[in-house]
Amino acid sequence: MTDKITVSIDAATYPQLAWAASNLFNLDIPRGSNAVGLRAKIRQAFPDKESLEVPAKLKGAADEPEKAPPIAKPGQASGRRTISTGEVRDVAPAAALPTGHAAMHFQHDPKVEIQILPSSDPTRAKDVQVACQGQVILIRRGTKVKIPYRFYRALDDAIETVARDTDEINPQTGLPVKEWVEQHSYPFSIFSMPSDDEIAAWDKRMSRMQLA
Repeated sequence: MTDKITVSIDAATYPQLAWAASNLFNLDIPRGSNAVGLRAKIRQAFPDKESLEVPAKLKGAADEPEKAPPIAKPGQASGRRTISTGEVRDVAPAAALPTGHAAMHFQHDPKVEIQILPSSDPTRAKDVQVACQGQVILIRRGTKVKIPYRFYRALDDAIETVARDTDEINPQTGLPVKEWVEQHSYPFSIFSMPSDDEIAAWDKRMSRMQLA
């Protein structure tokens, strides 16, 4: 009989997540996937799942195919800054940026400090998934976090149209007249932004890489 252990999804290693995705949840594992992507995939399919029962022999295995920032709980001790349920390394100075397409990785983006507002809707997930160019981060509602600039832009571009009551009353129904307005899909507050020079340097770097 194979010994098994129970681990939280946030603390699970890539081998543990891959085993659970394949054997427990019957999920496809994309080629080149990493721990961040697998956690997001499992949470999307099973939002109420908090822990995994996996073979003990997988504990501590370190054969993750792609070195990606691991997900950690807010405030977890670490040498890196935290994105709510995930980590992002500090921005390297421009001179220390890698060459080629490696410089386009989001860990080298300037950071924006934001807080996604809590939702009173019980059907809304506590963690908001923000996707950009095939990469996903999870942001815990109500937690002040620093996120890469490209994910801030994706969050700012997430707009939905909703109906709101006005002060005008419909004489036929006696109900307030509705007006349709645009709002952020995930309302958030901004606490700090990169400097104009940092944003301009990032835009230039991204444009140069895309044209290469």
